[in-house]
Amino acid sequence: MAVDLYSACPCGSGKKFKWCCSSVWGPIEKAYESFSKGQVESAIAQMKTLQTTNSDNPEVFGRLAELLLLSGQPTQAEAELEKAFKLNSNYPFGYYLRAGLRIDEGEWEGALILLRKAAIYYHIDSKEDLARVYNLIFRCEMNRNKPLAAKVALQIAARHAPANTQLKEMLVNLSGPQSRLPKIIRNDIAFIPTEKSVDNPSFVESEDIRLGSLPDIFKKKIEENPADNGAKFNLAVAFAWLGMNKESSQALDEFIKKEKNDTLYRKAGVLQEVLKFAIGMDEESDYVNYHIGIPLSNPEPVSKWLSELQNTRRILPLHQDKENGTITFFLLEESASGLITTGVPTKEFSKVIGYLAIYPQTMVAWGYDSKKIENLKHEFITKLQIPINQIVSTTNTADFGSVLLPAAIVPLAAKDQEQAKKMASGQMEKYFEESWINQPRKSLLGNTPVDASVHPVLAKKLAGIIDFYEEILETQDSTLYDFNRLRHKLSLGENLAQLADLASKPVKNMNAAELASVDSEDMDLEQLEEAYRAAIALDAQELAYKFAKLMPSKGLLPGHSLFVSIIKYLAEKEIDNGNKPAMVDLLNTAITKLKSENLPEQTAELQIAKMKNFAKVNDIFQVIKVVDEILAKHLDNDKLLVAAAETMIKLNQKSEAKKVCEAGLKFAKAKNKGDLIEFFSDMLKSASK
Repeated sequence: MAVDLYSACPCGSGKKFKWCCSSVWGPIEKAYESFSKGQVESAIAQMKTLQTTNSDNPEVFGRLAELLLLSGQPTQAEAELEKAFKLNSNYPFGYYLRAGLRIDEGEWEGALILLRKAAIYYHIDSKEDLARVYNLIFRCEMNRNKPLAAKVALQIAARHAPANTQLKEMLVNLSGPQSRLPKIIRNDIAFIPTEKSVDNPSFVESEDIRLGSLPDIFKKKIEENPADNGAKFNLAVAFAWLGMNKESSQALDEFIKKEKNDTLYRKAGVLQEVLKFAIGMDEESDYVNYHIGIPLSNPEPVSKWLSELQNTRRILPLHQDKENGTITFFLLEESASGLITTGVPTKEFSKVIGYLAIYPQTMVAWGYDSKKIENLKHEFITKLQIPINQIVSTTNTADFGSVLLPAAIVPLAAKDQEQAKKMASGQMEKYFEESWINQPRKSLLGNTPVDASVHPVLAKKLAGIIDFYEEILETQDSTLYDFNRLRHKLSLGENLAQLADLASKPVKNMNAAELASVDSEDMDLEQLEEAYRAAIALDAQELAYKFAKLMPSKGLLPGHSLFVSIIKYLAEKEIDNGNKPAMVDLLNTAITKLKSENLPEQTAELQIAKMKNFAKVNDIFQVIKVVDEILAKHLDNDKLLVAAAETMIKLNQKSEAKKVCEAGLKFAKAKNKGDLIEFFSDMLKSASK
């Protein structure tokens, strides 16, 4: 453990060792030497003695914690780490040790949080320590099925430890031709130019730019310029590198929505699919496996059952690990339904529905079809005598290789390889072109690929999803299926081209179908105004409402010529939809804005609209409330008084109508307005009957 005096201090402070922990390192080394000789109690006693004279140095507490961990005393180690953190809340070695404790407990997510903190708090010159931290991050991220974040961590570890050949070999295994990972992970993802940069920025960890700080850099760019789509892509990549898959997927949603470059939005779509394989992404993922597991205590019925499955061709051996005592089988479909059988006996092939694995103490079955996996429960109970309360059912995101399982068949008997490949290829064609295209997908907001192919945003996502499947097939056998067939079947290229042409077409010249297909959220205020007018002219009320509803958030201010009419239109739609609170909130907000701009005429129009909308649903109490406000504050506004009088008469609220008419008559006489005098006189007679 000898340390160069002018190298970075092992405590991670960033100071040179000579001016940091050199005074305590000699005793620490002696304690570790005693520990290595099996003198555990002596080593711990030496460290405790050192603490009495160096109680202000967190390193002496951290190193004792490590010895306690190595001697199997995690509780005492935690106590020492608490003391270290009281002295330095950013003590990096302490976070590293705590992460190890969480890993021992199976708390991988908690370990990752601690390791990411250690990576931030270690000084950039602490190369060995950072390499060790990122190597452990790699392990944790792989455990959580986040290979992109794992690979980036491994790259950083290798950069900090260039002499470590093992790290380099691991990188080759992840990125080389033998890797079964999608191409987007095997190849390095680079940042793309942002609005303020013309180059293609890359990431190299330095004191100024650490991996953990990247999201804030791009968030700031987006705050400064919300239209900077390059920054949105880079933010998504930064999140993905940190294993923040949900945040990355959300950022990619925003990027895909706005992006017009087909190479980039397809790449983003592939990345979004890859992110959904991580543990914890079940709700967002279309790639879920259903698991059932049982304990194995009596091998005899299990052996008999496995023989039965093999005899009936329901399992096929896949892999045996003699060292660990595990055997894995393909789980096969019981019938040959859905197979392409032209000229070939169906008994020679079977569809794959999942896997069955036998471990020394447990047996687990899993696959993509929940019903078929759950059906095994009955056999577990009846043939293996397993109590139902011992059968554990769970769901997990699938591995990448399982993506094509629903399209897979396997030969059950020796036969011509060329014929077998032809069968497998035909089955894959049947699956994608007849079944897959009609299956709702979470990635497409519950739409099928067929429906998504004509949607302006979902079609772009669909293009990325198909590219993803293509990348997965490349890791197995790319000759089994040509995904251009699927693109052609969905008219995807044609649809994307039409949608691109549509995006450049003036909104005012579109028909109703074209208006319905445009991405309204991508429009500016002027385009929304044109779209609204076009929808009204076409009597497409639902479309008009959709465009009008977006206008306030796109800069529709009180000074705009359409402000009052749009607010009135929206308010009427809300009341028609039975959403009175939304109507009230909309009008009150707009009225407040108009008053602040000192626009009394427009304010009066919206107050009248509020009163009439309440009257429309016969809410007498609220109508009277509005009228009372008019009488209290707006006795000099003839439009308000006239509207209030007419509304009260229509609602047969004669006493309220009488009050309004008397106030209106007084106002008309004071202003010497003959026509108003006549109007309120006639209304007063009606109210007095």
